[in-house]
Amino acid sequence: MKNITTRCGIWSLALTLFFAATSASDAKETKQIRGTFIGQSNVVPTGELVFRQENVATGTVTHLGRVTAEWVVREVRFPSPSQLMVAQPDWIGTMTAENGDQIFGTYTFRATVLPITLIGEVQFVADLRITGGTGRFEGASGGGVSVGRGNIWTRQFSLDLNGVITRN
Repeated sequence: MKNITTRCGIWSLALTLFFAATSASDAKETKQIRGTFIGQSNVVPTGELVFRQENVATGTVTHLGRVTAEWVVREVRFPSPSQLMVAQPDWIGTMTAENGDQIFGTYTFRATVLPITLIGEVQFVADLRITGGTGRFEGASGGGVSVGRGNIWTRQFSLDLNGVITRN
């Protein structure tokens, strides 16, 4: 009887250790991310007062280090000299870390009409949803908010990112 009890105890311990190890490896890690970026826009005319805006920015993001972000705003218009209209407010972007790992996401402008000052300054807010990635960001999820400032004449911009990322 003692022999059966010992075997049951060993099996019980083995199963406990197995399930503990399995749940530890399946644990997801969520971290706060903050970053700042400086970038340049390339404007590609697609019609009269209509263009596509290709953006590239570099910056630093906590838990990622130095990154390059790229995204395209597919259709932007000028309904008046003092307004910029984002005709397609949803777009897709990629952040690439120095080691080549990438984070993919979708962004949505909170406002589709953005006021422009007399000197060409514009401000915007966009919501980010992380949809995946490569390398250590494979299967990543999360989200955040980007607050940006730019100038339509110089095509330069800066933005601040605040959000969370969950990695498997």
